[in-house]
Amino acid sequence: MTGPIGADHFVVVLDVNDERVLIHDPHGYPYAEVPIDDFTTAWRAETVSYGDPYTMRTNFVKVADVSDADAIRSVIPTAIERLSMRTDLEMPPGSLGNGEAAERVARMIEAGAGDGLREHLIYFAIRVGARRPSDTADCLLLAGYTAAAEIAAGQARLVGSLQHPMVTGNLPPAAAALRELAPTYDRLRAALA
Repeated sequence: MTGPIGADHFVVVLDVNDERVLIHDPHGYPYAEVPIDDFTTAWRAETVSYGDPYTMRTNFVKVADVSDADAIRSVIPTAIERLSMRTDLEMPPGSLGNGEAAERVARMIEAGAGDGLREHLIYFAIRVGARRPSDTADCLLLAGYTAAAEIAAGQARLVGSLQHPMVTGNLPPAAAALRELAPTYDRLRAALA
């Protein structure tokens, strides 16, 4: 079973007993045990702006044999749409993405990375932000998108390079890395097209 919990991600429930729910949380906590009452409170989804309370997906059924490379190739059109910032999902006012978001975060870092931004980057966003394009690079390479894979791998390195400057408080190199990252989204879209 999967369902939304927290502000921005899904979890996979691995086991349930009378006291706790065993979950895989992609926020970075595999095999986390959460008391039943806490889990159901989060599952109510009262603090998220998307989805419905108690969303659950179960009973997945295999309908076809699809190679990994074909599965990856099948999502390339959606990736191009997302990189183009075209989506059928309505975004909250003021939402940014891709290069525009990287530029905005660079400015926030230059302004001192206050309001918990530095901690959010150090303890979550850099780790996830580097892992996702690294995994993307591996997938793109498998599907034969060599140039796009190189761009995604470069994105992973740039995001990963933020960790030390953010931890040590040496903020200018972090802002510079984000500015170097910003144009890579358009390059990735072009390489996929």
